[in-house]
Amino acid sequence: MVALSRRRTEIVRPTASCEPSLHDLASQYLENRALTLNIAERAGIEPVQNAMLVNRGFKKLPALMIRYFDPLSGASMTYEANGEQRPFLRVRYLGADAARGFTKTKRPQRFAQPKGSPVFAYFAPNPPFNWRAVLTDTAETLVVVEGEVKGLCACAHGIYTIALGGVDSFRNNGVFLPELEAITWRGRHVIVCYDSDISQKPGVQAAEARLAVELKKRGAIVHLARLPNAKDGSKLGLDDAIKQYGTDEVQAFLLETSEASEFETVIDLAPQRLVENLEQLDEVFAASGLPVFQRSGMIVHVAAAGDTNEGDDVRRATDASVIREVSDVACQQLAMHVAKFTKWNERKKAPVPTECPFDLARHYVRKVGGWKLNKLKGVVEAPTIRPDDTVLQTPGYDTQSGILFLPNGEFPPVPDAPSKSDALAGYQKLRRVVRGFEFASSEAESVWIAATMTALVRRALRTAPLFAVSAPVMGAGKTLAADLVSIIATGHEPAVMSQGRSPEEDRKRLLSVLMRGDGVIQIDNCELPIEGDALCAILTSPEWQDRVLGHSEMVRVPTNATFLATGNNLTFHGDMSTRALMCKILPKRERPEERFYDWDARAEARTMRAELVAAILTIIRAYAAAGYPEVEAKTFGRFEEWQALIQRPLLWLGASDPCKTRELVERNDPDREAFARLVYLWSKVFGENPIRTKDISELGIPRVGAIPETRELYDLACELSGGKGRDVFNAVVFGKYLVAKEERLSGGYRLIQGEDKKRKVATWRLWQA
Repeated sequence: MVALSRRRTEIVRPTASCEPSLHDLASQYLENRALTLNIAERAGIEPVQNAMLVNRGFKKLPALMIRYFDPLSGASMTYEANGEQRPFLRVRYLGADAARGFTKTKRPQRFAQPKGSPVFAYFAPNPPFNWRAVLTDTAETLVVVEGEVKGLCACAHGIYTIALGGVDSFRNNGVFLPELEAITWRGRHVIVCYDSDISQKPGVQAAEARLAVELKKRGAIVHLARLPNAKDGSKLGLDDAIKQYGTDEVQAFLLETSEASEFETVIDLAPQRLVENLEQLDEVFAASGLPVFQRSGMIVHVAAAGDTNEGDDVRRATDASVIREVSDVACQQLAMHVAKFTKWNERKKAPVPTECPFDLARHYVRKVGGWKLNKLKGVVEAPTIRPDDTVLQTPGYDTQSGILFLPNGEFPPVPDAPSKSDALAGYQKLRRVVRGFEFASSEAESVWIAATMTALVRRALRTAPLFAVSAPVMGAGKTLAADLVSIIATGHEPAVMSQGRSPEEDRKRLLSVLMRGDGVIQIDNCELPIEGDALCAILTSPEWQDRVLGHSEMVRVPTNATFLATGNNLTFHGDMSTRALMCKILPKRERPEERFYDWDARAEARTMRAELVAAILTIIRAYAAAGYPEVEAKTFGRFEEWQALIQRPLLWLGASDPCKTRELVERNDPDREAFARLVYLWSKVFGENPIRTKDISELGIPRVGAIPETRELYDLACELSGGKGRDVFNAVVFGKYLVAKEERLSGGYRLIQGEDKKRKVATWRLWQA
């Protein structure tokens, strides 16, 4: 018990020397609450004639002085003031003056605590039980009330009760009280029991909901008790109920309170509480279960594409799941779905319902320090693989992978350790889907199977190549092949974008489509060579950063989408030739569009989708269950994870190697072909001798005895420098071209840069590797 100076306070005990008025006031107050002065004193609650003598900030009125104690150690609760630790206590004023009120608003101020002191939870000392045992035993139900006397009364009658100084006094500056944090909550039943007039007090409802959220976050099973009013219609607290109905009846009532599985959070709005309101809204969104997440430094939500024009020139299925940034207005609307808002009405002297302020929503969308929302890596519409090769089959947000699984069908469970024969059966099911396609080779068929497998598990892969579907003529089934990949993986056609007139135009579209989170993206009817730094970076990096069109800020987005490209005789330019696989279709008739099929491939894929998804996952899991057997496969630089998850399981089953089609891609690269021709002609004309770019320009001058390759080298150099024909060679442009190809190996030679020290100019030569 805290020792206080008798010079500062007069502690009055119920003896013959006590002033009867104070004794009567204290006794009557406690008796109305099913307590006695003797019980109160044993708990450290004692009457004082003048509260100001306890603390100069208190009123000069009779009061009950209430000491606080740590429930585990029994030590007095203290707080720091002016560099020293002081005992924490509160007073409850007694008498007519307290009832009439003496605050500026003339509202009764019944309780007071030292100015600047924090709040603590009240645990009645010396109850008929051991607090340490109760607080660590989750089988024991705890009751939470407002008011120390209510808590003492309940404890005195054998009900394990924690009291708060106010309905919102379970935290200091938004931080859950340490003495409450120390309690073992997980799995424990907790009953929040505020006074019976809570239905008329939105502010109290808001505090009750906030406390329930905190307790549920810690694993407690929360019940919200609703006491009935007194027999005369007046409000009842837990102590009043015990006095009026008896302990047994109150205990039975509390234990019959049903679990509060759902409740609306109420946020009290007030001036200078913006930060607190933002934190409350953040907690509400995080606990709401709404598909609202954080991604790429913004708040996003997931919805069906519908008929809305996303503004990115991409065609999508109306039922495709897309990721949209939450605007200020959308945030305001979503907030009112997950919480009620109240503000103080001075005329009514009470909180009144209101809408979520637009300014609060605007601030939340731009909240400094980020959000408590889950981070969204991507959305899938079928079971998939996590980065650790386990199967994600449970709908909803997966905290382990950051993937949101929104199933658009029913899928059979995938065994954890299927056999190789199970995997072979799944492989044959995939092959049957494209049984009528006239693939140019078995490797081309493997590319289609690899593309389908990749599309299903792409969210778990760091990188993946682009899959090209090419044919020499229209009507060969390129679009159908691409559609089937997406239908199996997502349940709908892919997001389709056209090829831009330049890599820069493609760059703008690529950022937009990645922000929408499409799982399969098809670049359709490509007529130009597929190239561009942006697409190259997207295919080989887990994230890509660029500037949003019309905005100054940079956005970093995940790149975990499967890219397909379709077109006639597709070609790849530059570095893109090292990032793509080719599924070539070679029709056996002049008009392939006139072929007749006795089945609808798209309809069959939709009907068999669940089986095909299970087949893909079975292949991957069977390979893992077999211990990842070694197979012969060349390293595909920057796509090693893809090789482990897709290519090697296929080779293990005896499928042709899809990566062998890289040779076809490279042969169809005009840039690679041009450089190879340049190296060959250079070696014939100059050998390994160092030259200047000026020497190239002089090749256009006819010379006696010049070998035939001389003129061909000059014409090629003119073309590579941007011109065509004689006398249009640009030495500066050609020099930049050579810099871009420095150290590149072709035909056994490397292009090496040197320096003519006498003329102070760059030189170039071939070096035989």
